Amino acid sequence: MTRQELEQWLCGGGTLLPSAAEVAALLGVTRDVMVDAAPHAAARRLAHARFAIAVLRDVFADDHAVRCWLRTPRPELDGRSGRDLLWAGETRAVEDLAVREWHRPDRAALLAASYLRVGRSA
Repeated sequence: MTRQELEQWLCGGGTLLPSAAEVAALLGVTRDVMVDAAPHAAARRLAHARFAIAVLRDVFADDHAVRCWLRTPRPELDGRSGRDLLWAGETRAVEDLAVREWHRPDRAALLAASYLRVGRSA
């Protein structure tokens, strides 16, 4: 499935997208901070964050695991976290990495590992 097909499937017509408040909670900021920037920049940031989160929600069992993924520094992101890059407006790298996670052949093992990791930290 291409990135565009995945975006249409997860975010297309009739799909319930995460609200600005949900996106803010997953990124660890307030909703006001999400929409406080210039309207065009805020809308763009929110749209890209929604896509990344939709993909990650399809990969992981719950929002706690998504939150952990977003906040963990990643070698693929030059040691930065997805949250940091989304916040900085560097959304494409996060989206691409989330899509790679979605395409991983060992996705079932990833889901099980995230569930175990979440269970231990809760």
